[in-house]
Amino acid sequence: IAQYHMSVIKKDGTVWTWGKISYGILGNGTAVDCNTPSLVKGIGNAAYISSGETHLALIKEDGTLWTWGYNKNGQLGNGMLDYITKPIEVKGLSGIEKIVCGGTHILAIGENKKLWGWGNNDYYQLIDETEISTESGTKDYCKPIEVKQSGIKDMEAAFNRTLLIKDDGTVWMYTAKSMDNADQVVYEPYQIIGIEGLKTASVG
Repeated sequence: IAQYHMSVIKKDGTVWTWGKISYGILGNGTAVDCNTPSLVKGIGNAAYISSGETHLALIKEDGTLWTWGYNKNGQLGNGMLDYITKPIEVKGLSGIEKIVCGGTHILAIGENKKLWGWGNNDYYQLIDETEISTESGTKDYCKPIEVKQSGIKDMEAAFNRTLLIKDDGTVWMYTAKSMDNADQVVYEPYQIIGIEGLKTASVG
């Protein structure tokens, strides 16, 4: 569920979307809003789907990753910035086990528990300390980058933030943090104390 659209996977592995079209988010190749579920053609054997603000990411049963929708911040991971109205495969990734979409970024866990991220990184939501992408000249990553982070049990994302649950039970947030002085903001990860040992989490 996202602000303006819905997406579901049926038992037969097909993907259905409806809502406001917004830069091809419905994945049906049109620019028309849809008030009832419509089939996303060209994609099947879907196993998991995650919605961003105006983009979608999907894992197929073979472990490949597919995206479509808005792409101004490179969140589709195809090396481009143009929005796309039909699913495309994110090249160079395989064995994807989990994906989470933030407002304009995506994180994925792949083979050997490697963590990958792409899209906007203004708030370090990609868990990467590199500020400027050599591809875009900004803090937007148009292709997946391997994130040097290990021991991840689970993760969630929303808008401009990412939450990690680590194997040791600690919980970490990656986003901007206001200090005691409300005028001061820092961009560095911080541990959330007092909720260790989480089974799962959700970020809004």
